[in-house]
Parts: sequence; C-alpha cells; structure tokens
Amino acid sequence: MNNSKQQQQQHIVLNQPSWTEKLFLGASMGITVGLCLGFITGSFTLWTWFQRFTVTNREHLNHHTHKCRDINSQKILRINTEANMFKLFPRIPTRTFHCSSIKRSDKLFVHRSSDIDNIPFKFNEANLIRAKEIIGKYPAQYKKAATIPLLDLGQRQNGWTSLPVMNYVAELLEVPPMRVYEVATFYTMFNREPVGKYFLQICTTTPCKLRGSGEILKTIEENLGIKVGQTTADNLFTLVEVECAGACVNAPVLAVNDDYYEDLTPQLTNGILEKLKKGDIPTPGPQGNRRTCEPAGGLTSLLTPPGGPGFMVRSDL
Repeated sequence: MNNSKQQQQQHIVLNQPSWTEKLFLGASMGITVGLCLGFITGSFTLWTWFQRFTVTNREHLNHHTHKCRDINSQKILRINTEANMFKLFPRIPTRTFHCSSIKRSDKLFVHRSSDIDNIPFKFNEANLIRAKEIIGKYPAQYKKAATIPLLDLGQRQNGWTSLPVMNYVAELLEVPPMRVYEVATFYTMFNREPVGKYFLQICTTTPCKLRGSGEILKTIEENLGIKVGQTTADNLFTLVEVECAGACVNAPVLAVNDDYYEDLTPQLTNGILEKLKKGDIPTPGPQGNRRTCEPAGGLTSLLTPPGGPGFMVRSDL
C-alpha cells in the first residue's frame, strides 16, 4: 500500500514542468499575444493612414491624369487616375460636423512683390513726433510693445499697411522685420491691400444678422456696384465683411473708417452712402430715434429725474 502511494507521488512530481519549461511557455504565450495585438494595431493604423491619404489627395487626384498617345492615330487618351484608384479602394462614407462650405479668407497674408507695395515710406514730421511719444511709454527693453500703435499710425498716413510701412516700423523699434510681419498679418485691422477713401465694414455676426444686416449688405452692393472684398473704380469705397463690431444692442451696424452707423435700414444706408459720395460726413451713431443704446421700444425704467443727494436715505444716517 505504501509503495503504491510513493509511486503515485513520484509520478506526479515527474509530470510537473520544470521552471525552464514554465518560462518558455510563458514567453511563447506573450509573444503570440503581442504579435496578435501588433497585427491588429498595425492594420488599423495602415487603414487610417490610407483613408487620410486618399481624402487629402482627392483634389490632386481629380486633376492628375495620364496622357497616352497613339502613334498611328495621334489621339490622346485621358485616363482618370482617381476613378481607377477608387474603384479598387472605395472610400468609406464619412460624416462631418459642418454642413456649410469652407470660406477662404480674403485677406493677404503673404508679400507679393509689386510696384505699389514697394513705394518707400517714412513718417511725416507730425507722425514721427507722435511715434516717439508712443515708444516713450514703454521701457527701453520692451519698446517692441509699440508695434500695433505704430502700425496703425503708419496705416493712417499711408492708407494701408504696405511692406515698406512694416519695415520702417521694424527699423524704429530695432526688431527683426519678421516680428512686425507676424503682427500685421495676424490682426485684420491692418489692411495688406490698398483700400478706398471710405472703408466700409459691415457686421454680419448673429445679432446683426437677426436684425437685418443681410439686407444692409445687399443694399450697399447694389448702390455701389461692388461685392464684398472689392473697391469701386474711383477708389472711393471698399466693402468688407467683419465679425463682430461690438455694438450688438444697436444692430445692424456699419463702420465707415472710425465711425459707427447704427440702427440701419436700407433707406438710411442709401442716405449715408449718397452723402459720402458728395464728400459730406453723416452724423455717426444711431440713425433712428433713440439716443445711444436706449431701448428701441422706449424707456421702461428711470422715467423720472433722479433725486438729489440724500434721496431715499434714512435721516438718522
């Protein structure tokens, strides 16, 4: 009986794997799992890259064609590469977050060499004094902080922010010209192209849109015969679309140079444009019956003159 038990225990001990076998088995399982995960991850990454590649190069593929010339008939066979490629690899349908088309900016952010953009520029005597006063407001080591006000001063003198204006400001501030280019191309207040005498900026943000800025824009285009981003033939008016004028309570709003014209209607807008054509400057501000930003429907509070000192104050205080 004892011998049989000893034989069973000895058989169990002999059948147990050694530590080297355990190590080899564990390594094999780890490598197998790693290879499976790597294959899945690699396949997903490759498919994602392929989708991005096909979407990004769709426009290029549309225009990229091969021409095969037949020597005998001298006929040109145009083969659309995209059509053939997407037959083999169809694009998975995707849904974007936006339903409107992409609107490109009408601003110029690069320098294009031209005669008008290379006219030498320097501040006149009055503006040079003003520029030195502006620079003097900042510590000597931080005078580059005057970049924006000096660019604005240069634009007011020159009419627009040309390359010589930016270079001249960089020279005054003793900074690399690129530092000034970065500022001038970032802020839309700096016009990188010539504009008319009257720079019209129509606000079309949500509050103004709800108050009829679309009709005001249409009225301006019909009156002047230009579209957004264009200048009249006599260089008198330039029309641009902006967001936001910051006068929402008086929407819709049209800025003419530095003046705001608010509470506009198509009739009032035409009146403003006709006065500008004659050289007259209309009175800025609300064009309706209210003062500043009072309620459009009339006052609802503060209907009586305010009391003097001590009004509604306890007599024992």
